[in-house]
Amino acid sequence: MSTEKLETPLERVEIKQTRDKVDPIRFRDDRINKVKKENYSFGKKRFKFIPFKVSKDSHLKGLVLKILKGTTEDKQTDKVFYLRFWFNGKADMHWVGKYSQTFGTKECDEYLVDLVKTHQDPKTKFWIKDPNLTKKNEKRIVEKPDTTQAKGYTINETIEAYCGATINDEPAERGFSKDRKDGYRTAKSCRNWFRYLAGYNYRKSLVTFYDDENGDGVVQFQSNKHLRINKPKDMRDLFRKYPPGRGILQDRKYWNRRRKQTYTIPASQKKVFMIVT
Repeated sequence: MSTEKLETPLERVEIKQTRDKVDPIRFRDDRINKVKKENYSFGKKRFKFIPFKVSKDSHLKGLVLKILKGTTEDKQTDKVFYLRFWFNGKADMHWVGKYSQTFGTKECDEYLVDLVKTHQDPKTKFWIKDPNLTKKNEKRIVEKPDTTQAKGYTINETIEAYCGATINDEPAERGFSKDRKDGYRTAKSCRNWFRYLAGYNYRKSLVTFYDDENGDGVVQFQSNKHLRINKPKDMRDLFRKYPPGRGILQDRKYWNRRRKQTYTIPASQKKVFMIVT
């Protein structure tokens, strides 16, 4: 009796690897400089990730180098550092920086050291914060202006800004703020300060002050029918109507025929410190 099997034997075919495996490279500048896009097959993709030979227990775990295919006219190979990480059970990638002469392996290593300290649990090495979300929030936060640097304003511009005028299209706050306390001066104090700062000028005939419900002085503009000057729209318009050197109140002189003597009536009966003239 024959012992031959009648079934046809299975055909042994070698399984083809559809995934294009990329050999890892060392994390060194000289090795990264040798990476050229001509030496890699992109297929239909526009980019390719190249892993690094790093320790799995170090802060460089998950670091890869992304190279762009570009066009045939591009002779330079664009290279970008990316970090692969897991957060809340999902895989994600974090943009570290573009490889260049100013950002190499040293700068990338320093960046990842700080990133791991602030975003990973030191014991479990798990990611407790999303670096992409942190980077996104940094762009949303508005930095406070540096008040230590001088803006280069002149004395006249400083006085106008204190009164509430806009300088160089910068947003202006309400004028006549207090020096050491929060809040605003009263109407009487605003009138005195405006006279000291603006000087005896026709400006004062276009401005008056009154107290609001909180007792703070509020500016109110008015017209001057005698001088045929319309009511200013704001402080900026007031100083535009009467710039420095215009509208100064002069001392009035007259001749007394009986006493045959010249008298001078000063523009100000009080001793004030006038800056804006």
